Amino acid sequence: MVKSVFVERDVLRLARNTRCPFLVSLFCAFQTEHHAFLAMEFAAGGSLGSLLNTGALTQESTLFYAACITSGIKFLHDRGIIHRDIKPDNVVIDSTGYAQLADFGLCKTGVDHTSEIDEPCGDLSYNAPEILRGERYNRTVDWWSLGITIYEMAVAKLPFTGKTQEEIFNNIFYSEPDYPSDLDSSTISIIEALLDKDPRFRLGSEIDDGEEVQRFRYFRSIDWKALWNKQLKAPFIPSQPTTTDGDEGVKVTEYRWRLDQDVHETFRNFDELPEENF
Repeated sequence: MVKSVFVERDVLRLARNTRCPFLVSLFCAFQTEHHAFLAMEFAAGGSLGSLLNTGALTQESTLFYAACITSGIKFLHDRGIIHRDIKPDNVVIDSTGYAQLADFGLCKTGVDHTSEIDEPCGDLSYNAPEILRGERYNRTVDWWSLGITIYEMAVAKLPFTGKTQEEIFNNIFYSEPDYPSDLDSSTISIIEALLDKDPRFRLGSEIDDGEEVQRFRYFRSIDWKALWNKQLKAPFIPSQPTTTDGDEGVKVTEYRWRLDQDVHETFRNFDELPEENF
């Protein structure tokens, strides 16, 4: 738990320091006697998961958000970081309408295209088959999760379902998704490429994994430089909050025992001051 808090802070700080438009950024980090706090930039559009509660997205919206998520994954992978928990609930829409990755507590750092990991993590519905089997896995698990997310954006449901966990797992291992008859072929093609059950052949398995995914024909209309510079039109611009929004404040549980000195020592260098003009 403590490790994940520091990983979250470090990735948020990386996003801030590099001005990556596809990751939620850190505002500041601080602590009290019993609590550690991470203050992040405000996501005016809420989560992608909340947006999907209203139904499937248009082809254009799905493509735009998929491009943003792809850029965020590429940014992390290029810096030796696997997210390991890509899903709509961990994607937020910022004030400009662009999608950003969030929730970095499960990130694995210090990895490259040859690294293999054997620790389970993430949401089972978005886990790649190799994770569910307890096998060693690599960064291609993020691309599998992107495939699940694109399907969910386009169809408004998960591609692999079942009445029991065993049935869900069997569908993930042995079945292929069903596609609506009106779903365009380009969207189907990238979902199929990302949901290859063999990570060796999955889209994103090459050394330049992020660029490999960006080159896929599904994204042929995306100007990646313009996307990075936020020059492309977003599907919608969230309404801006009023000055009274959020006045209810944050509820904090009060503890009546003292924490071990070792815990305080661990968090000695946790604090992070906000940048000027953030």
